[in-house]
Amino acid sequence: MLHPSLIEARLGELDFKVSRWFKSEINELQHILMDHEKIVVLVCGRYFGSFALLVATDQRLLLIDKRVFFMTVEDTRYDMIAEIDFNSQVYSATATIFTMNKTHKFTSVKYKRQLRDLTTYVQRRVMEIRQQSPQQASDLMQPALNYTNATTQQSRPARVFQQSYQAPSTNALPQQQPTHQTDYYHSGQQAVHPTFKAHLGHVAHLVGTAATRAAHNSPPHTTGYRMPSPYSQGSFVSRRPIVTPNSNY
Repeated sequence: MLHPSLIEARLGELDFKVSRWFKSEINELQHILMDHEKIVVLVCGRYFGSFALLVATDQRLLLIDKRVFFMTVEDTRYDMIAEIDFNSQVYSATATIFTMNKTHKFTSVKYKRQLRDLTTYVQRRVMEIRQQSPQQASDLMQPALNYTNATTQQSRPARVFQQSYQAPSTNALPQQQPTHQTDYYHSGQQAVHPTFKAHLGHVAHLVGTAATRAAHNSPPHTTGYRMPSPYSQGSFVSRRPIVTPNSNY
């Protein structure tokens, strides 16, 4: 609440001549304005209801209509104003204020210059607020992003061991391992695997001791190769030569 003397001093600075028809609205300003709120422009005129006083301060836009039995006060913040238009004619000037949920149309005849100054000031204030909103939003988002990054880094497990892996060189050619091939049709001396000797008694038990001994002690076949047994490295009981002179054999 402001003292009436402060309001009168501010009106004197603005060179505003108060009409007796709007004396009640001027007296009501001391109950509406806040302590550090500053009056910028005042305009006396007519809106769709009746005569009213339009006041632009550094924080909001006020429309005051004070009568004998009732009073109307409309408080419009600058961030709620979507658009404001000004139209000047020969005898009057009109300002149309568009908000989110309503439209105000204010007309003045005697205070055309003040109404134009009020329109210019409101447009500048709306532009300043819209330019500050993205910057404030980014400033508010930055601490949240920093907190999120810090939380993510703390939640990651510490790397205890790191094993280095070296890719094999593409220039080095793979070495071929020698493979052992057994030719059971060859009559020469062949290396005997240790497992064959271990199973030799088992083979003799199945085939017969006399037949195995006779196969080992028999002279080699003169006409061809003999097929050795893969287990005992000896011939089977019945032998069939691979190459014979008789093609029908």
